[in-house]
Amino acid sequence: ETFIKMMRKSLKEFYHLETDFLLRLFQTVDISPVEFGNELNLHNTPGTSGILRVIKKKTSFTEPQTFLNFRSFITKNLLGINQKRALNWISNIQKLRRRDFYHQSITYPFKWNENNLKNIDDDKLRGSLYGYLYNIWKDNFPRDIFMSSENPRASMLKFFGTSKEPLKINEIMNFFKNELQFYDSRFFLCQFVQNIYNDFKKIKIGKIPGHNPILNNILMNCQSAIGIEIPVWKPIKNSHLYYIGHIDLLLHQGEKLIV
Repeated sequence: ETFIKMMRKSLKEFYHLETDFLLRLFQTVDISPVEFGNELNLHNTPGTSGILRVIKKKTSFTEPQTFLNFRSFITKNLLGINQKRALNWISNIQKLRRRDFYHQSITYPFKWNENNLKNIDDDKLRGSLYGYLYNIWKDNFPRDIFMSSENPRASMLKFFGTSKEPLKINEIMNFFKNELQFYDSRFFLCQFVQNIYNDFKKIKIGKIPGHNPILNNILMNCQSAIGIEIPVWKPIKNSHLYYIGHIDLLLHQGEKLIV
């Protein structure tokens, strides 16, 4: 019980996908934390030390042997629907490609699902997206411009007008209203989020899931999801500065991209 409380406490403080998975997996078996750690042997460390290292340092599962150990453990210790769910979780985690980047002192966990790109039929779109995301994953992008406080963040853009003629919200809304579409709770993303809310209550790691768990779960379980926390930048004309920002969630629908 202490082991479970420790993982729940860690998840409430800061959501971490791998800790979430470890908590769910441990709750489906009837063994001690030490036995759990011995069988998984994370970081080639017996007992709970390897697991605690993952939880405290928020590390990712990357080694092929780690995924083999998980699959072996799941096949040996779980049956039926629990086995199917656990194998699906670890497969989805393995599909994710990730790299943290810093945006003006804030860490953003960029992740993309390479397998989901294959669902895009348009060769040009698929190829362009793959190249862009692959380069970020391999750290081949201008990290330094995201650290500079001189570069304006897209999210800070505001329309003021002038002191004599200030802009009003309704004027801005009227400009865009013909392009806006409104969705209700039947929209597929709303259904995904509702499932995540229900799941959080079930495993008792908080009443309301925050930004991170919602994005991670959509990326893992929605075949339309391509990436989360994606850095974007654009040079400002006649200037040495850049507009900088990041896309919370990128999806595709037919030949369209949903940002």
